[in-house]
Amino acid sequence: MNPGQVTDLVVEQVDGQTVLDVTWTSVTSPPTCDLSYGVTWSYTDGNNTEFIGNDTTENTEYTITDLTFEAAYIVCVYPTVDGQNFSESCQEENVVESRLSMKLLPTATSITVKWSLIPNADSYFILWLDGNDGAWHTVYGSVSEFTITDLLPCTNYSVRLDGKAGEETLLTENDSILTLPTAPSPVSDLTVTQVDREPALEVTWSPVTPPGKCDLTYRIIWSFSNNTKAGSNTTSETLYTIHNLSYGAKYTVCVDSWVEVYNATQECDFGTTISSKLALHLEATSTTISVYWTKVDEAETYYIEWTDGNYGAWTSLDSAFDTFDITDLLPGTNYTVYLNAKQGSEVLESDVDSIVTLVEASDGQILRGMRLPSLTARKSPEKSLTTRENPRQKTTKKRLPPLASAMTHTRLPQFLSRMNRMVVKP
Repeated sequence: MNPGQVTDLVVEQVDGQTVLDVTWTSVTSPPTCDLSYGVTWSYTDGNNTEFIGNDTTENTEYTITDLTFEAAYIVCVYPTVDGQNFSESCQEENVVESRLSMKLLPTATSITVKWSLIPNADSYFILWLDGNDGAWHTVYGSVSEFTITDLLPCTNYSVRLDGKAGEETLLTENDSILTLPTAPSPVSDLTVTQVDREPALEVTWSPVTPPGKCDLTYRIIWSFSNNTKAGSNTTSETLYTIHNLSYGAKYTVCVDSWVEVYNATQECDFGTTISSKLALHLEATSTTISVYWTKVDEAETYYIEWTDGNYGAWTSLDSAFDTFDITDLLPGTNYTVYLNAKQGSEVLESDVDSIVTLVEASDGQILRGMRLPSLTARKSPEKSLTTRENPRQKTTKKRLPPLASAMTHTRLPQFLSRMNRMVVKP
């Protein structure tokens, strides 16, 4: 059975070397027959042909080595079935060109230059330029690579390679390549400040010098005090303002510098609290809390609410006020005070603070850090949180629950004795 000629014969020089790769498509033969392929190669000058070599293989590819630069070869392949040769397919004028076949392998600060050795060359001259500055180097003998060092990251370099015989240049190759990026230095002098009591933080830092010609950006991350991420963004500037934050919340702000996928260590500011424009301030006696704040220009009313955690009251004042006294409170009790500046139903600013009312002894001296019980046993009295009278304020009162009898008459002497030992001397 004649399997026919091989098809799709391809002959290619290997990377500037004196080597030819030969491939073809297999032919069809009976499965019981032994199929192989013969490969021959011959030198030709266009007029005459000189046989060089041959070989056999069971594969559909073959590599011919030890050829001569600038020589042309005729390559033929034929199928063999059970030892019988059939018609060959040939490809003529396969010239083994003398080429340097330069390859460039970059890192962030170096380029390794590799090339194929060429006949008669006794040295190789390498020149590199970044567009403005450059340098050169010569290697001698059978050396086929050289590493250029001390380069800049993210920089495009042009490389020229000359194969030389003495002063004569035999072959020249030119190519260019971009060095790789690298991580930048971290930011420094990070500062985080609130913007005029707005719910915003202004973040600044010193600029980082980009490595080489890399494009550098900054990433800003802000998180709540419990490390829950609140937001992030990137910028090429050294100032960034974080908006739409929450009054009274504490934020951690971190900034790091980036070059592509590489980043430096984060620089962080831990714990900046957003203060309200109202600048709420509290002062307490044993039964009164004085509330002070800074007026907000657009405010029409100020809403104040106070609570001891279970019971409380609220009042609304017009825009003329910047202070208010909460009276008839319980000594030694922790109160939380909420303040809203409002324009109609819209809350413009909010603030909150807590304070403990003082404890006053029977002789008028102050006992701190203790809540006095009633000195007279009572059965379910009632007491309400009230506000001072003012024609321009509206007050809503919430009833306190009945106070439990704090002490029996039989325990009163022991209590007074303990109180006297706790008196804070003036």
